Amino acid sequence: MRVILNILAFALVIVMNTLAVTLPLNNQSTGEISDRLDIMLTPAGYVFSIWSLIYLLLGIWVLRQIPKARRDLPLYTRTSGWFILNCLFNSLWIVVWHYNYFGISVLVMAGILLTLIALYKRVKSTDPSLLDQGSGTLLHLSRMDFGSRDRERHVLFD
Repeated sequence: MRVILNILAFALVIVMNTLAVTLPLNNQSTGEISDRLDIMLTPAGYVFSIWSLIYLLLGIWVLRQIPKARRDLPLYTRTSGWFILNCLFNSLWIVVWHYNYFGISVLVMAGILLTLIALYKRVKSTDPSLLDQGSGTLLHLSRMDFGSRDRERHVLFD
């Protein structure tokens, strides 16, 4: 059930971000809202293309927990709740931003930040492989503790 909830939460983020661009929500794109506001520091438009990479890597992270052999790894059991909460905050931010509730959007961003900090701490506490940390390394020999025995194994979509 946890895996299904993670997939649904990630799908919600993708759908909400897609709707924000394609509809757009409240008849204004995220960029149009940002351009309209007097903000002291706004990155150039091309900088936001990093989100495609972020969502791609998040998608890989979600997919890696689907195989039965990986579902109960501490990496996923300890982070699932925070991941789902982060996805909900991410989706909520799109809505409040597009409907011009900027004060609330700051509070939602604080929620995003706090859940990211919690996720980071939980991921680090599980001693994940390099790929599970999001480093981009496809093969990594990791040392894993299985009760009273240790063994070396490859970690790649197993």
